[in-house]
Amino acid sequence: MAFTRNNRDLVTRTGTGLRMVTESLLLPSSDDEAAAFDGVRQSVAAMLDDFGLSQAPATTALASQAWVEQLASAARTTSTNGPDQTNVVARGVVVVVDLTAFVTAASLQLTVERKNAAGTYTVIATGVALTAVGRAVIVIDPLAGTKPAGVDDSVSAGLPHEWRVAMVHGNANSHTYSVTAYPIR
Repeated sequence: MAFTRNNRDLVTRTGTGLRMVTESLLLPSSDDEAAAFDGVRQSVAAMLDDFGLSQAPATTALASQAWVEQLASAARTTSTNGPDQTNVVARGVVVVVDLTAFVTAASLQLTVERKNAAGTYTVIATGVALTAVGRAVIVIDPLAGTKPAGVDDSVSAGLPHEWRVAMVHGNANSHTYSVTAYPIR
């Protein structure tokens, strides 16, 4: 079958295949991989533009796979909440905290909270307390099953419509960390 601008079926199938490959990139482990992921998303959008297809559905689906910085790397001395997140299409999320420095003694714990109708929050997942430089990971996914290696908490549930991350400090010492979320669709 020849690949022409008029062959929308082939372009649609190609776009679907690229979307499936892109969705399989669950958790980039470095900035280079995250940049490569963004490059794939941009390439798919350019391909759809080239063939005159509406890219709105594909762009929305692929953008929902992009990582979201919840808390930028900074030194903090008190418990900190991330911004409220609105889940539109993700079935779950992987949340990662990277503790890169601390003063005297570290005591830091990652939690994920759902927002209730009354505007209050309920903890739905809790990571291990970090007491040294390192990483904590939480997975919330209805297909989570057994907790994989390297994951501190795995909750077999869907991601709520409204949620946020919360970092709980066990002391008033300075902790330098960042928190990133990777949606699972």
